Amino acid sequence: MYVFASDVHLSNPKDERYKAFKAWLVLVSKNKEISKVFLMGDIFDLWLGDRKHFISKYQDIVDILLEISKSKEVHIFEGNHDFQMGSFWSKKGIRVHKSFYEFSDDNGKWLLTHGDLIDLEDKNYLLLRKFFRSFFIRFLIKFLPGFILSLIGSSINTTDKKSPLKDAELFKRNWRKWTESLKSRRDFDIFVCGHYHFRTDLETSDYRALNLGSWLGSEYKVLSYDPVNKFQFISV
Repeated sequence: MYVFASDVHLSNPKDERYKAFKAWLVLVSKNKEISKVFLMGDIFDLWLGDRKHFISKYQDIVDILLEISKSKEVHIFEGNHDFQMGSFWSKKGIRVHKSFYEFSDDNGKWLLTHGDLIDLEDKNYLLLRKFFRSFFIRFLIKFLPGFILSLIGSSINTTDKKSPLKDAELFKRNWRKWTESLKSRRDFDIFVCGHYHFRTDLETSDYRALNLGSWLGSEYKVLSYDPVNKFQFISV
């Protein structure tokens, strides 16, 4: 069994969203049927680099993930709120993916990513993304005090102010366009990502494309896959 979560946007340990995600991780750690865990970006509302400030803030989540990684594959994808984390997680035996990750099983070829790289027409965002992964930003993340990084991140954080696309129907049309374009460039049978906060499941004759949605509303859902029940969005 594989499980997937994205765009949880953890921030305050006292939030219900934080408590629900932590409880779900505990269940994952105890479930022997789960073999792969995919955390598909923006799990944390802000995490930059391997700074102790962020590690300490989310220490309980870190501890559970490290425990899970002893018996299961754990994959963490960098998002647009949590990135340059590889130097921390990789040392702990957890795989970190900066863009796309591919693997195959009996069900076919899988393609996974956070999702912020599939709209090639959004030139402004792609330039901004490149800037935030530049040497200059890496330098700031490495040497600025953690609390300063947190203040800067909070000042530009738009998580609760707007959704990437306000219109769900517009998103669905774009989702088909983006995934068809991606299919023309990459070979896959199943595509899974997050980033766009609309949960959806598109199945065509050539592929299946699922967006995990977000945890910012009243629903906290994860995606599970197993050979018997296939794909299911499950409430946490």
